[in-house]
Amino acid sequence: MECSEEEFENWWDSPIGVEVRKWLKKRIIALSNEALTLPVVEKQVTTATYLGRKLELEFLLELDFKKLAEES
Repeated sequence: MECSEEEFENWWDSPIGVEVRKWLKKRIIALSNEALTLPVVEKQVTTATYLGRKLELEFLLELDFKKLAEES
């Protein structure tokens, strides 16, 4: 791990980190809305892809320093 826990927390609290979190949350909502449209619901693979993207973004939003250290 190349950053300290303090650096990690400061990044999320920085203006850039706040904007990244906002963008991720908006993207989650957009993916959820797209996955619920009728043409997409009819295609299970597409729906699964949207769900996977949504879960990946939620993972990033919930990431804490300990999880990050385990992943690297």
